[in-house]
Amino acid sequence: MDVRALPAVCERARQWVSLELDLELSELEASMLRAHLDRCADCAAHAAGVRAFTRELRASVLELPARAAVFARPRRPRLRAAQIGAAAAALVAAVALGSVAGRLASPGSTDRLASSVASAGQVEFEPRFLAFAGLQASAAQSGKSIAV
Repeated sequence: MDVRALPAVCERARQWVSLELDLELSELEASMLRAHLDRCADCAAHAAGVRAFTRELRASVLELPARAAVFARPRRPRLRAAQIGAAAAALVAAVALGSVAGRLASPGSTDRLASSVASAGQVEFEPRFLAFAGLQASAAQSGKSIAV
């Protein structure tokens, strides 16, 4: 047996022979395969051998095994639906808390947070809270502190 590297065109043609036998070759690929086999004697001999072997294999009678093969499935721990739901809820809560904490940590965040939530119509804030938030933000800018 010759153990030399085949050109890429021959490699592709030999793959196409297999695809052709399984009726998975496009018309363009079939045309290119025929043209290559007309030019390349080595690939034509390979194709003839593969086709003959496949014909013989497909024509042979199928043999049943003497005994059935039974394979054990590997055991994997299964998560219950409640565990998955609890994990998802914890993840959502952590993301929400992180988002709120990030907004509250930045300067002037109380004004932006209150106005963005109020303008979205999700929550209605009492006027005294909005006034307090404004006082707190202006006091923070002037360096004063407000006792709560």
